[in-house]
Amino acid sequence: MTTSEPTPPSGDEELQRQQMLDALTEAVDNEDIEFSTAIAMKQKSLRLFEVAEYMDVKRRHTEDPVESRRWEVALHAFLRSLEDVELTAEDAEIINGIIKNLEFEAITSDEGASDRDDKVGEETTEEDDNWQQDKFGIALDTETIDKISNLPVFAPAERLARGTTSKAPDLASAIKHVEVYVEGELAEQMLKIIDYYVYRVAEAFAKGNSSRAPNFDNAHNTVDTYGSEAEVKVRMKAALDKYVFISAEIAASGTSSRAPNLKLAKDLIKTYASSPGRHDAMLHKLGFI
Repeated sequence: MTTSEPTPPSGDEELQRQQMLDALTEAVDNEDIEFSTAIAMKQKSLRLFEVAEYMDVKRRHTEDPVESRRWEVALHAFLRSLEDVELTAEDAEIINGIIKNLEFEAITSDEGASDRDDKVGEETTEEDDNWQQDKFGIALDTETIDKISNLPVFAPAERLARGTTSKAPDLASAIKHVEVYVEGELAEQMLKIIDYYVYRVAEAFAKGNSSRAPNFDNAHNTVDTYGSEAEVKVRMKAALDKYVFISAEIAASGTSSRAPNLKLAKDLIKTYASSPGRHDAMLHKLGFI
């Protein structure tokens, strides 16, 4: 018995694919994440996992770190839009693989965390202009993270903190589980891992999505309520600055449906920028000072 080769797309189909990818790329370049998600969800030229793979490849292989970050934000938005979509087995397997890779990268991306921690409290730092590349990660080595993640006592806490497609993350219960059952340095390390999930919830508020506007009050309240310690909260808010600037830039520039709102742009930066240095750098970037 022989198997037939997949039928290659016709000329018209290939043109439709390319037009869709061009439109998607333009939306990402313009940081119109809502539109990029709409394009990805409504198009019929590519399967959902192919769109996710395309975004992930662009994220990982684009040399410009700012452009790479735009693709990362767009990919996260697209993946969130799939949470209530019934996927085929093939789509689900590949998309879940992309999600796991993103989670592992995020959980181990805190290179230089100790250097940044030493600067906490300074009015300005050399990273004032670097909010677009700022990421939050766990200040533990990969070996320790893997070891703790495999401990049976930690599994319920991590499930609660992660949430599921049908149940929102329960950070309070996750933290309480650790505090009740674990003691000493191990408990502190577990709470540092839960900090990653705290940041994910805060980041989701800061990003917003196609049906919900960014909410920085909720993002910062999540950090203040559930972050494990003061320096962690500082780093979380610094990593959220990229979304503060995106919202301020959109407010200052306006959109096809909204006129520029310079007061809102300045108020967003004044209220939510994580440090005086970042505040001034953002205002300078937008031409206010």
